[in-house]
Amino acid sequence: MKMLKDTFGRTFPYIRLSVTDVCNFKCGYCLPNGYQVDKSDNRKFLHLDEIRRLSRCFSELGVCKIRITGGEPTVRKDLPELITKTKSLLKKLKRPEDVCILTNGVKLANRDWVKMIAEAGTNMVMIGMNHHSYQGMKVHEKQLKGIDNCIAEGIFVYYVGYTLEHVDHMEEVLEEIQALGNRAWQYRIRAGSDIGRAPDEPQFFLSRHVAKIKEICDRKGWTWEKKPADDNLYHYMVNINGITHRIIQWSDP
Repeated sequence: MKMLKDTFGRTFPYIRLSVTDVCNFKCGYCLPNGYQVDKSDNRKFLHLDEIRRLSRCFSELGVCKIRITGGEPTVRKDLPELITKTKSLLKKLKRPEDVCILTNGVKLANRDWVKMIAEAGTNMVMIGMNHHSYQGMKVHEKQLKGIDNCIAEGIFVYYVGYTLEHVDHMEEVLEEIQALGNRAWQYRIRAGSDIGRAPDEPQFFLSRHVAKIKEICDRKGWTWEKKPADDNLYHYMVNINGITHRIIQWSDP
Protein backbone atom coordinates (compact mmCIF):
# COMPACT_ATOMS: atom_id res chain seq x y z
CA MET A 1 0.00 0.00 0.00
CA LYS A 2 2.89 2.33 0.73
CA MET A 3 4.05 1.69 -2.84
CA LEU A 4 0.65 2.85 -4.13
CA LYS A 5 0.79 6.06 -2.11
CA ASP A 6 4.35 6.71 -3.23
CA THR A 7 3.43 6.00 -6.86
CA PHE A 8 0.40 8.30 -7.01
CA GLY A 9 1.67 10.85 -4.51
CA ARG A 10 -1.65 11.11 -2.69
CA THR A 11 -4.11 9.27 -0.54
CA PHE A 12 -7.52 8.01 -1.70
CA PRO A 13 -10.35 9.63 0.31
CA TYR A 14 -13.08 7.30 -0.87
CA ILE A 15 -13.39 3.95 -2.59
CA ARG A 16 -16.25 2.33 -4.47
CA LEU A 17 -16.51 -1.27 -3.36
CA SER A 18 -18.38 -3.41 -5.90
CA VAL A 19 -19.86 -6.32 -3.95
CA THR A 20 -21.79 -8.02 -6.76
CA ASP A 21 -22.22 -7.96 -10.52
CA VAL A 22 -25.86 -9.03 -10.20
CA CYS A 23 -28.82 -6.68 -10.73
CA ASN A 24 -32.58 -7.08 -10.44
CA PHE A 25 -33.25 -4.47 -13.17
CA LYS A 26 -32.77 -4.59 -16.92
CA CYS A 27 -32.14 -0.95 -17.80
CA GLY A 28 -31.51 -0.04 -21.42
CA TYR A 29 -28.46 2.06 -20.60
CA CYS A 30 -26.66 -0.81 -18.82
CA LEU A 31 -27.28 -3.68 -21.23
CA PRO A 32 -25.38 -2.14 -24.21
CA ASN A 33 -22.41 -1.54 -21.89
CA GLY A 34 -22.08 -5.22 -21.05
CA TYR A 35 -23.27 -5.25 -17.43
CA GLN A 36 -24.44 -8.63 -16.23
CA VAL A 37 -28.13 -9.00 -15.53
CA ASP A 38 -29.04 -11.89 -13.26
CA LYS A 39 -31.65 -12.09 -10.52
CA SER A 40 -29.75 -14.72 -8.55
CA ASP A 41 -27.88 -14.09 -5.31
CA ASN A 42 -24.35 -14.36 -6.65
CA ARG A 43 -22.30 -15.42 -3.62
CA LYS A 44 -19.26 -16.16 -5.76
CA PHE A 45 -18.56 -12.47 -6.19
CA LEU A 46 -16.38 -10.93 -3.46
CA HIS A 47 -16.73 -13.02 -0.32
CA LEU A 48 -16.68 -11.47 3.14
CA ASP A 49 -13.13 -12.68 3.79
CA GLU A 50 -11.97 -10.94 0.60
CA ILE A 51 -13.68 -7.72 1.71
CA ARG A 52 -11.95 -8.14 5.09
CA ARG A 53 -8.54 -8.20 3.40
CA LEU A 54 -9.43 -5.20 1.24
CA SER A 55 -10.67 -3.26 4.23
CA ARG A 56 -7.31 -3.57 5.98
CA CYS A 57 -5.73 -1.92 2.93
CA PHE A 58 -8.24 0.94 2.85
CA SER A 59 -7.07 2.52 6.08
CA GLU A 60 -3.47 2.54 4.84
CA LEU A 61 -4.59 4.34 1.67
CA GLY A 62 -6.29 7.10 3.69
CA VAL A 63 -9.84 6.09 2.79
CA CYS A 64 -12.49 7.89 4.85
CA LYS A 65 -15.58 7.03 2.78
CA ILE A 66 -16.76 3.75 1.31
CA ARG A 67 -19.49 3.52 -1.32
CA ILE A 68 -20.89 0.03 -1.69
CA THR A 69 -21.96 -0.60 -5.28
CA GLY A 70 -22.63 -3.40 -7.78
CA GLY A 71 -24.47 -4.43 -9.89
CA GLU A 72 -27.19 -3.90 -7.34
CA PRO A 73 -25.72 -4.41 -3.84
CA THR A 74 -29.08 -4.96 -2.15
CA VAL A 75 -29.55 -8.30 -3.94
CA ARG A 76 -26.94 -9.74 -1.58
CA LYS A 77 -28.76 -11.39 1.30
CA ASP A 78 -25.71 -10.91 3.51
CA LEU A 79 -25.43 -7.15 2.85
CA PRO A 80 -26.21 -6.08 6.46
CA GLU A 81 -23.48 -8.46 7.71
CA LEU A 82 -21.14 -7.19 5.00
CA ILE A 83 -21.70 -3.59 6.12
CA THR A 84 -21.14 -4.47 9.78
CA LYS A 85 -17.92 -6.40 9.12
CA THR A 86 -16.54 -3.79 6.74
CA LYS A 87 -17.18 -0.98 9.17
CA SER A 88 -15.68 -2.84 12.12
CA LEU A 89 -12.49 -3.44 10.14
CA LEU A 90 -11.98 0.22 9.28
CA LYS A 91 -10.88 1.31 12.73
CA LYS A 92 -8.19 3.61 11.38
CA LEU A 93 -10.54 5.70 9.26
CA LYS A 94 -10.90 9.36 10.13
CA ARG A 95 -14.68 9.14 9.64
CA PRO A 96 -15.62 5.46 9.91
CA GLU A 97 -19.31 6.36 9.85
CA ASP A 98 -19.16 7.22 6.13
CA VAL A 99 -20.57 4.02 4.65
CA CYS A 100 -22.85 4.60 1.66
CA ILE A 101 -24.89 2.31 -0.59
CA LEU A 102 -25.42 3.13 -4.26
CA THR A 103 -28.72 1.40 -5.10
CA ASN A 104 -31.77 1.43 -7.34
CA GLY A 105 -33.78 1.85 -4.14
CA VAL A 106 -36.43 -0.86 -4.57
CA LYS A 107 -35.31 -2.83 -1.50
CA LEU A 108 -35.56 0.37 0.53
CA ALA A 109 -39.36 0.13 0.33
CA ASN A 110 -39.06 -2.44 3.14
CA ARG A 111 -38.88 -0.29 6.29
CA ASP A 112 -37.64 -3.16 8.47
CA TRP A 113 -34.78 -3.84 6.05
CA VAL A 114 -33.84 -0.16 5.99
CA LYS A 115 -33.72 -0.17 9.78
CA MET A 116 -31.47 -3.25 9.62
CA ILE A 117 -28.90 -1.64 7.32
CA ALA A 118 -29.02 1.57 9.37
CA GLU A 119 -28.20 -0.39 12.51
CA ALA A 120 -25.46 -2.23 10.59
CA GLY A 121 -23.74 1.09 9.92
CA THR A 122 -25.15 2.59 6.72
CA ASN A 123 -25.43 6.34 7.09
CA MET A 124 -25.93 7.42 3.47
CA VAL A 125 -27.56 6.23 0.24
CA MET A 126 -27.39 7.26 -3.40
CA ILE A 127 -30.48 6.22 -5.35
CA GLY A 128 -30.65 5.68 -9.11
CA MET A 129 -34.32 6.46 -9.68
CA ASN A 130 -34.74 6.84 -13.45
CA HIS A 131 -37.96 7.85 -15.19
CA HIS A 132 -40.81 5.44 -14.43
CA SER A 133 -40.88 4.31 -18.09
CA TYR A 134 -37.91 2.03 -17.34
CA GLN A 135 -39.54 -0.25 -14.76
CA GLY A 136 -43.13 0.97 -14.50
CA MET A 137 -45.04 2.93 -11.86
CA LYS A 138 -45.31 0.05 -9.37
CA VAL A 139 -41.53 -0.17 -9.04
CA HIS A 140 -41.20 3.62 -9.15
CA GLU A 141 -43.58 3.99 -6.21
CA LYS A 142 -41.44 1.54 -4.21
CA GLN A 143 -38.40 3.70 -4.92
CA LEU A 144 -40.24 6.81 -3.73
CA LYS A 145 -41.32 5.00 -0.56
CA GLY A 146 -37.71 3.96 -0.02
CA ILE A 147 -36.60 7.59 0.10
CA ASP A 148 -39.02 8.30 2.95
CA ASN A 149 -37.98 5.13 4.78
CA CYS A 150 -34.33 6.17 4.68
CA ILE A 151 -35.14 9.59 6.09
CA ALA A 152 -37.30 8.02 8.82
CA GLU A 153 -34.42 5.73 9.84
CA GLY A 154 -31.84 8.52 9.85
CA ILE A 155 -30.03 7.59 6.62
CA PHE A 156 -28.93 10.64 4.63
CA VAL A 157 -30.11 10.65 0.99
CA TYR A 158 -27.08 12.12 -0.77
CA TYR A 159 -28.67 12.16 -4.20
CA VAL A 160 -31.51 10.81 -6.29
CA GLY A 161 -30.43 10.33 -9.89
CA TYR A 162 -32.72 10.24 -12.91
CA THR A 163 -31.73 8.87 -16.30
CA LEU A 164 -34.26 9.88 -18.93
CA GLU A 165 -35.25 7.32 -21.53
CA HIS A 166 -36.36 10.16 -23.83
CA VAL A 167 -35.89 13.92 -23.73
CA ASP A 168 -39.66 14.50 -23.59
CA HIS A 169 -39.67 12.90 -20.11
CA MET A 170 -37.65 15.82 -18.74
CA GLU A 171 -40.56 18.02 -17.65
CA GLU A 172 -42.26 15.20 -15.74
CA VAL A 173 -39.02 14.41 -13.90
CA LEU A 174 -38.51 18.05 -12.97
CA GLU A 175 -42.06 18.18 -11.60
CA GLU A 176 -41.44 15.09 -9.49
CA ILE A 177 -38.26 16.62 -8.08
CA GLN A 178 -40.24 19.70 -7.07
CA ALA A 179 -42.72 17.44 -5.27
CA LEU A 180 -39.90 15.60 -3.48
CA GLY A 181 -38.34 18.88 -2.41
CA ASN A 182 -35.32 18.65 -0.12
CA ARG A 183 -35.70 14.97 0.73
CA ALA A 184 -32.38 14.50 -1.08
CA TRP A 185 -29.33 16.76 -0.85
CA GLN A 186 -29.24 16.95 -4.65
CA TYR A 187 -30.95 15.53 -7.73
CA ARG A 188 -29.12 14.38 -10.85
CA ILE A 189 -30.59 14.36 -14.34
CA ARG A 190 -29.08 12.64 -17.36
CA ALA A 191 -30.64 12.65 -20.80
CA GLY A 192 -30.23 9.80 -23.27
CA SER A 193 -27.62 9.80 -25.99
CA ASP A 194 -25.60 7.48 -28.22
CA ILE A 195 -23.12 6.58 -25.49
CA GLY A 196 -25.13 3.52 -24.49
CA ARG A 197 -27.83 4.72 -22.11
CA ALA A 198 -30.49 5.28 -24.78
CA PRO A 199 -28.92 4.52 -28.16
CA ASP A 200 -32.05 5.41 -30.12
CA GLU A 201 -31.92 9.02 -28.89
CA PRO A 202 -30.28 11.76 -30.98
CA GLN A 203 -26.91 13.24 -30.09
CA PHE A 204 -27.35 15.46 -27.05
CA PHE A 205 -24.91 17.94 -25.51
CA LEU A 206 -24.75 19.46 -22.03
CA SER A 207 -25.47 22.94 -23.37
CA ARG A 208 -28.68 21.71 -25.00
CA HIS A 209 -29.63 19.79 -21.87
CA VAL A 210 -29.21 22.90 -19.68
CA ALA A 211 -31.10 25.10 -22.18
CA LYS A 212 -34.02 22.64 -22.28
CA ILE A 213 -34.34 22.56 -18.49
CA LYS A 214 -34.01 26.36 -18.30
CA GLU A 215 -36.83 26.75 -20.85
CA ILE A 216 -39.11 24.52 -18.74
CA CYS A 217 -38.26 26.47 -15.58
CA ASP A 218 -38.94 29.83 -17.26
CA ARG A 219 -42.28 28.61 -18.57
CA LYS A 220 -43.32 27.38 -15.13
CA GLY A 221 -42.05 30.45 -13.31
CA TRP A 222 -39.50 28.51 -11.26
CA THR A 223 -36.41 30.32 -9.96
CA TRP A 224 -33.04 29.50 -11.52
CA GLU A 225 -29.80 30.17 -9.67
CA LYS A 226 -26.43 28.96 -10.94
CA LYS A 227 -24.62 27.09 -8.17
CA PRO A 228 -20.82 27.26 -7.91
CA ALA A 229 -19.55 23.69 -7.90
CA ASP A 230 -17.17 21.23 -9.52
CA ASP A 231 -18.48 21.96 -13.03
CA ASN A 232 -16.71 20.28 -15.91
CA LEU A 233 -17.52 19.37 -19.52
CA TYR A 234 -20.23 16.99 -18.34
CA HIS A 235 -21.75 18.53 -15.18
CA TYR A 236 -23.66 21.75 -14.47
CA MET A 237 -25.02 22.64 -11.02
CA VAL A 238 -28.06 24.86 -10.51
CA ASN A 239 -30.67 25.55 -7.82
CA ILE A 240 -34.23 25.38 -9.12
CA ASN A 241 -36.70 26.80 -6.60
CA GLY A 242 -33.95 26.33 -4.02
CA ILE A 243 -33.47 22.62 -4.84
CA THR A 244 -30.02 21.52 -6.00
CA HIS A 245 -29.86 19.89 -9.43
CA ARG A 246 -26.77 18.41 -11.07
CA ILE A 247 -27.37 18.31 -14.81
CA ILE A 248 -25.16 15.65 -16.39
CA GLN A 249 -24.50 14.87 -20.04
CA TRP A 250 -21.60 12.62 -20.89
CA SER A 251 -20.25 13.31 -24.35
CA ASP A 252 -20.65 10.92 -27.25
CA PRO A 253 -17.48 9.31 -28.61
